[in-house]
Amino acid sequence: MKKILILLFTLFLLIGVLGCEKKPSTVIGSNNNQPVAAGNDTEAPTGTQPVVDTSSPAKDLNVERVYWSTVNPELRVPTDLKIIVVNVGREAIDGFDYNIRITKDGTEWKDETKTYGDILYPNNKTRIELTYTFESEGKYRAEIFVDKDNKIGEKNRFNNVALSPDANAKPASSTPSGSGSSSDEDTDSSDTGSCSDSDSGKDEFTKGECDDGISVLGISDYCASSTIVKEYYCDADSRCKTQNMECDDGCEDGACI
Repeated sequence: MKKILILLFTLFLLIGVLGCEKKPSTVIGSNNNQPVAAGNDTEAPTGTQPVVDTSSPAKDLNVERVYWSTVNPELRVPTDLKIIVVNVGREAIDGFDYNIRITKDGTEWKDETKTYGDILYPNNKTRIELTYTFESEGKYRAEIFVDKDNKIGEKNRFNNVALSPDANAKPASSTPSGSGSSSDEDTDSSDTGSCSDSDSGKDEFTKGECDDGISVLGISDYCASSTIVKEYYCDADSRCKTQNMECDDGCEDGACI
């Protein structure tokens, strides 16, 4: 009996000692809600976010229009090809190359590349004029491809190409003998036509349109560069002529500022 009491006393004493010991505290961490021993440092997960480049090329040329000075040119008479190019981008473009491919009745007649050397500012347009002489009858069509090799790095390549209407080249018309008048007055009236200029002549501060009945559409004044306006006017023979005029404060939309 005495041994049993001693054994029970020892057991109670051992239980009391164990109950007095401190249990290690725990901290609930954010890592999958697993307990983390107190005093241990935890680090937030780290990682690099991908860098997305949202920038796009700011230079963009648009071939707005291509047309002949007349759709019925005479053989061996110089005919102008007019090309209107607009900078629809956000940055100025310091010159560009352009390719001219002309076909005659569907067969290649001429293929050449030229350079526009001036600066074309955003939202400005320029008109390029080239002269060709047709030696044989046929339908001539021009295809213009601006920045064909993409040296500029444009965001839109679909607006770099445009076609002209057909120019139907034919021999010069002659008046049958005896059918026309031989008076000087009749001869003069056949050589001259009617010509109108909406800005009444050489007015560089007003954008005008000259129409002499020869061009496909009226010819409008335009900015040849940032400081030069191409001014059209009617000459003494009732034909539209052009003259470069300086703009002290710059040129915008076909007129000096």
